[in-house]
Amino acid sequence: MDKEKNNNNATSHLKSLPEYYSNILDLDYFQETILEPLSIKTELKQQTIKSESPVKSPIKEDPYFCNYCKKRFQTESTWTQHLNSSKHKQLVKDQKKLDSSSSPNKSPVNIKQTHINSPPSSTSSISSSNSSSRIDKEFLNEQQELVKQSLKTKQSKPNLSCKNLFQVSKNYSQHNMIRESAVCLYYILDILKLTKSNDQSNIEAVKCQWNNIYNNTLSLQCKTHLYLARLTRTFDKQLSESHFINSFFELQLIGSSDLDKLESNIKVPGNLLNVYKEILNTVQSIPIPTTDSTVIQNLIDEVSGGLCFQTFSDKSMILYFISLSISTSCKRYQDSLKSIQRIIKLLKSIESYWLIDFYMYSLEIIIGNKQTDTDEFKSNLFQLLKYCIVFNDKIRLLSILKYLKDNQIDEEQQLSDDYLQFIYSLSIAYLNTDYKTIGNLIDEYEYIIQSNNNAHSREFNYLLQFIDKTIV
Repeated sequence: MDKEKNNNNATSHLKSLPEYYSNILDLDYFQETILEPLSIKTELKQQTIKSESPVKSPIKEDPYFCNYCKKRFQTESTWTQHLNSSKHKQLVKDQKKLDSSSSPNKSPVNIKQTHINSPPSSTSSISSSNSSSRIDKEFLNEQQELVKQSLKTKQSKPNLSCKNLFQVSKNYSQHNMIRESAVCLYYILDILKLTKSNDQSNIEAVKCQWNNIYNNTLSLQCKTHLYLARLTRTFDKQLSESHFINSFFELQLIGSSDLDKLESNIKVPGNLLNVYKEILNTVQSIPIPTTDSTVIQNLIDEVSGGLCFQTFSDKSMILYFISLSISTSCKRYQDSLKSIQRIIKLLKSIESYWLIDFYMYSLEIIIGNKQTDTDEFKSNLFQLLKYCIVFNDKIRLLSILKYLKDNQIDEEQQLSDDYLQFIYSLSIAYLNTDYKTIGNLIDEYEYIIQSNNNAHSREFNYLLQFIDKTIV
C-alpha cells in the first residue's frame, strides 16, 4: 500500500513525460545546462539542420560519437577518456549480452526520433513494452530492485536511500527512460520532505537572507529540483519552470513574496534600471568572502536561462540582475559582461530602449579595463550608437559621444575600422540633423552597405531605414 502511495505521488505530475525518448541532439539531461536566454531558437535551428541533412551512420558522420552511450565528444582526448570510463565499458558489456541473446552479429541499435518546432507529447514516446525490449532486462531488474530497497529504508536510512535513488535516476536518464528517471527524483523530494518534518530543528521556518549568496554548496533539495527542471524541459515547459524556480528558492536568498514584489516593480514603466540598482546595492552591502565562490551564481544563471528558454520572462531578468550584481561586487568583469549580454538579448526580444543603458554599462566596463583594442569593444560601441539612432535618443547619444571624447577614444586608433568610422560619423551627423552629411557618408561608405560578405551590411541597412523615415 505504501509503495502504491509513493508511486501515485511520484507520477502524478509526469503524465506529459515519455517513457522512452531518444533526442535528435543526444542530450545528457543530467549534464545539460541552459545559460543563454531564448535558447530554443538556437536549438531548433540545430535540429532543423540535422533533420535536413542526409541520414548517415553516426560514426561516419562524427568520429567521436559513441554508439553505445549515444553521446558525442568534441576532442580526441575526451573521446579517449570516455572509452576508458567504467560506465562506457559497462554499457558495452550490457549491450553485448543483449545482442548475444537476440542476434549475435547485430550491431548496437541507434534509435532516432526527430521532434522539430514543438516539445514532444506523450504520443511521441515509445510504448513501455517497445522501450523495454530495447533495454537490457537485467539492467531494468537491477534498477527496480534498488528503488524497492531504497523506499523500504527511506525512514531508517534516508541519506542512503536518496543517494541510491539519485544514481538510479541517472541510470534511467542515460538509457533515455525519462519518466522513470523523473519518478526517482520525486521519490527523493518526498523523502527529504519526510525527513524535514521529522527533524525538530527544522520546525522553525528558515529565514531567507541575502548573506546566503556566497555559499559554496547547494542543498540536495536544490539539486533535485534542478535535475528535474533539466529532465522535463524538453517535454513540459510549465513543469520545468516550476522546478527551476523551486531550485532558486532553495537557495533561501529571497522568498516568493519578495520575488513577486520585484517582478511587479520591474513591470512599472521606467523602473527597470531602478530595480537593478536596488538589487546591486543589496548585494554590495554583503561582505565578499576571501575564497572565490561561484556556485550560487552558476545556479542562478542556469535558472535564469531555463525560465526564458522559449520567451521573455520578468523573473529571468531579475535573476540575471542578481547574477550581474554578484559579478560586479566581486569584480569579475568577464562574468559581468556575459550577464549584461544575456540581459541585452532579453531586452532585444521585447524591443526595449533600456538595452542602450546596458550596452553603455558594458562599454564602461571594457574601457575601465583598458580593453578598447578588442572586438568586444568595437561590437558594443557599434550596437550602442546604432540603437541610439534607432530609438531616436539624441540625449543619450550626445552623452555617449561626450563620454568617448572624455575617455580619449581616438577616431584614428580605437575607431580605425571603416564600419566604426562610418557609425561614429553617422551618429554625429544624425545628432546635428545634418542630412547632407548623412547622404555624403552613405555614398562614401556604400561599399560597406552593399557588401554581401560584410557582417555589418545588414546592420547598416536596418539602421538607414530609420534614418530615411526621420528625413521624410
